[in-house]
Amino acid sequence: MPINIRGPQARRLKDQYEEQYGGKKRELLRPSPKERISNQLNLCESGDSGAWAQLTKEMVLTPCDKLYDTDLLFEPDLTTLPGWDAADELTRSRITGAAERYVTEQTPDPTKWLGVTLPPNTALAGVKALALLANLNRTTDVARRIWKKWAPAVVAYPVFGELRESRERILQELVKIAYESAPNEAMESLTALIEKDDRDKIYSFPVLRKFRDCWDDRVSQAILLKAQDVDLTPEGVGYLLDTLLDHKCEQATHFILSFISSSARRIPSRGKNRLRAIYATSALFAHTEDPLWITAWSIMKQLPKFSDQVLSTLASKYRLDTLKLDQLDEYQVAELCELLLRRYPQSGDPPFEGGARYLTRRDSIGSFRNSALRHLAQRGTQEALAAVQGLVSAFPSESSLPPLLEESISQTNSRTQILRPPREIIELAGLKDRRLVDNGEQLLNVLLESLERLNNDLHGETPSIVFLWNQQINKDEFWPKTEEDYSDWIKRYLNHDLKERGVIALREVVIRRGMGQGKKGQRTDIYVNARKKGRRDDTLDSLTAIIEVKGSWHKERRTAMKTQLVDRYLKDNTSQHGIYVLCYPYCTQWSNADGRKQRALRSGIPKAQTTYSQLAQDLSDHDLLIKAFVLDTTIHLDEVKRANKT
Repeated sequence: MPINIRGPQARRLKDQYEEQYGGKKRELLRPSPKERISNQLNLCESGDSGAWAQLTKEMVLTPCDKLYDTDLLFEPDLTTLPGWDAADELTRSRITGAAERYVTEQTPDPTKWLGVTLPPNTALAGVKALALLANLNRTTDVARRIWKKWAPAVVAYPVFGELRESRERILQELVKIAYESAPNEAMESLTALIEKDDRDKIYSFPVLRKFRDCWDDRVSQAILLKAQDVDLTPEGVGYLLDTLLDHKCEQATHFILSFISSSARRIPSRGKNRLRAIYATSALFAHTEDPLWITAWSIMKQLPKFSDQVLSTLASKYRLDTLKLDQLDEYQVAELCELLLRRYPQSGDPPFEGGARYLTRRDSIGSFRNSALRHLAQRGTQEALAAVQGLVSAFPSESSLPPLLEESISQTNSRTQILRPPREIIELAGLKDRRLVDNGEQLLNVLLESLERLNNDLHGETPSIVFLWNQQINKDEFWPKTEEDYSDWIKRYLNHDLKERGVIALREVVIRRGMGQGKKGQRTDIYVNARKKGRRDDTLDSLTAIIEVKGSWHKERRTAMKTQLVDRYLKDNTSQHGIYVLCYPYCTQWSNADGRKQRALRSGIPKAQTTYSQLAQDLSDHDLLIKAFVLDTTIHLDEVKRANKT
């Protein structure tokens, strides 16, 4: 069962380990956390219900702590803290009773902090009490009047730290109850926090995510009303409208149309109103599924400078990469590609000469231009093919277009049904345990099956996992090998499993490591190419997938799927199919001298697989298919012993 590395069980195991192997016994805290909790409970039960606020702080301590863990002080779920974990049933019952008394007897004063600063500990303590009651299914006992006074603290509760996602889910549940019980207070708090974040230039407005489970027309109307506030910054207006369009708010679309219309004369030429028009148009343009998207597009075609500003705004918000081009028809995509090629030709792309530099908006627009062109070429329809041919004629100096035309021809032809020659059918009849692969998705599935067999091989009767760990001579002390070693091992296994066993039928499989510029250790990608004779004897039908390998200790393990696999390796190749392999090492005897140990993921393999599969799904679109696979590279001492015997 996975252990939360920030939870009480992990901290207790850490204390035990340090006491056993650290060379000396750690000094204990006096009074102990148990005594501190008992003292505060006595105060709560003797009439001082306000002692609850200090009680929640004492619950973050372990017997050897000398400092309060700042991150845990903002943990809304008290049942994850050491104090709750160490408490017996009687103490837990007393804690629950103290929580009920606190929210009933105490009254926060949000006028002093709501929309101004973080809530004080006394307000946070009330939210923690409500979260505890919700965890224990006791919220039905909380009267509406109590929710009314605590709603501002619930809505304003800050969400950050290593466990931000789990904390946000807790707050979403509490906000849902608070909104149902005290809608006016919840809406007033929402508005105040939007104003604060806008002043602080936090345009992502994290408070909006707390209303995910209770989003309704009233929430949309409150946000739309705030978007019409002339004191709100244009950036803030744009993000609010973007969020409303995500929630299919039709009135938000019509509000955007108050800035723009089919007449370009309606667009302000300067000042704050022009900025509001730019951000409003950006929000609508990012939602290609909206029926009125064509209005934003028609304005952009008429006003080149305005179009540049809209695209630049989308690039700065990283929304260009999320544009759903599959919602547009071939003619609309072709028009968009023509505008991008005319306004942002490849010859104007910023060079990468002279070392590293920051990514610019122009880089993002150039990347989007290339993505839109690939999308059009891969549509596989006669209309898309005609559009690509038109672009080749209109922009003869663009060297990237002729290869895209070839790709478009290939995609269009491949959409027709493939009739296999009789010789192939006869050959297939004699192939056992082999797979037919006719497209990139099928190739990815075959690779995932092979990686699963690798998982079994690593921990089989003769475990090969020992070759992926280093061991201190004459000591049971280990540390994992490098990402490059992992990548080489995966490549060798795929060579054996796919090439030598001939798993992929009727194709020649070529597997190689990534090549290109960079120092040793910078390339952990693997290229898998499966090619065969096509319908014409002089053509090759070739499928390619790229595998990127990362250790779970890597600092960029969550972002590398996009920044390296998608934006680098797949972008630089014709392949649009990739697998992100996250190697998950763990060993009870992992050497403390290895700095990677502290950075390694500890969420557990099932949770890691779920998390990274979702990331892969989010990056996939009409043009791109990404899969994720968590490779179990844990090692146990019994595996070492079994391997040594053989």
